[in-house]
Amino acid sequence: MPGEQFDLVVIKELLWYICHKLADFMKNIRDMIRGDGFLYVSQSFPEADQWVFQDVIGSPERLKEILCEFVKPIHYCVEWDWNYNGRPLVHLLGKYKGNR
Repeated sequence: MPGEQFDLVVIKELLWYICHKLADFMKNIRDMIRGDGFLYVSQSFPEADQWVFQDVIGSPERLKEILCEFVKPIHYCVEWDWNYNGRPLVHLLGKYKGNR
C-alpha cells in the first residue's frame, strides 16, 4: 500500500490507540488521500472523567481543530451516546486541503 492514494480514507474508533504518535499518523493519512479526496472520522470519547491522552484530544472541539489542519469540514456532528452515559461521538467528513 505504500504510495497508494485513495478518494476516501475512513478512520473509525482508532485515535485513542495512536494518540502518542498522532502527528506521524496524520501525516501518513494525509499522504494516503488523493489531492481531491476526503477524510471521514468517527470517534467516541471515553466515559470516564479522565483518560489517557486527554491532554492531546480533550474534547470534540479539540478533535475538530486537529482534523481541520488537514481537511476542510463538509459535515461535522457530535452525537451524545446515552447508551454509554452520554459520551460524545464525533463524526467529521472533510475535503482534503491539498497541502502535503
